[in-house]
Amino acid sequence: MVKATDLTTEMIHNLAQELMFEISDEQCANLLLEFKAIKEQMKIVTEIDTGNIEPLDYPLSIVNSYLRPDIVGIPLASKAVLAIAPQVSNDYIAINQVINYEN
Repeated sequence: MVKATDLTTEMIHNLAQELMFEISDEQCANLLLEFKAIKEQMKIVTEIDTGNIEPLDYPLSIVNSYLRPDIVGIPLASKAVLAIAPQVSNDYIAINQVINYEN
């Protein structure tokens, strides 16, 4: 695993390229400073004594759910969905590839 202190501008450029975007040297320098600040903050957090604290599933005692209830309805037929899709391939909706599998 790469530590934040081990990151270099070259590594950030390579990671950006793998994620299919470009980043300037100035942005890399800012990113390295942000990683340094995060690492310093995490050091402070890890020094907090949590030995006598009971783990929580959820930090708040009141849990509200504002999700709408599911309503059972008649689903669209697959042919109807495929008829309105921008691109179709072998009875599937075709989308652009977003992951680079070359590496």
